[in-house]
Amino acid sequence: MGGFFLSPINSDVDKDAVREVFKRKGIELFEQTVIGQWSLILCAKTATKRIRKITDKVGHSVFCLGTFIYKGLNEQDSLNKVFQEFIDKNVDSRNYIGNYCLIFWDGHEITFLLDPQYSYHVFQYSGNSSISSSFLALIASDDKKKTINRFALLEKLATGCLVS
Repeated sequence: MGGFFLSPINSDVDKDAVREVFKRKGIELFEQTVIGQWSLILCAKTATKRIRKITDKVGHSVFCLGTFIYKGLNEQDSLNKVFQEFIDKNVDSRNYIGNYCLIFWDGHEITFLLDPQYSYHVFQYSGNSSISSSFLALIASDDKKKTINRFALLEKLATGCLVS
């Protein structure tokens, strides 16, 4: 498991609290980078202890989270191939395999590409415009008091969904 937390640079996000959530999940290696007007905290995959990303001299970047395989290549070669296709503006995700989130940065815009089954979960918190692979990190990212709708929680636990 790895993860990420993306927030606007000018937001008052509690990044120490975010890192603490990931630490409690067993993630020890973090890297923070700035892409445009956004701050991105990347968390190393616990199995490999590596952060997988590629950035060129112009500033284009691809960040890979989860398990990503392309055309039977190993993880690094898969990432290299996708990065080249991204530079060539020829990304074709039909042959991507795994439970992954790819984050593309072209110098102007961030694009997310999730596995087709959406098994790699990504959450958004409108309170501070943050996006993360960890719902708990989003909750911890600000100090506003949150309340739980107990009826909705019980309904979700009992049925697996929210009926209304």
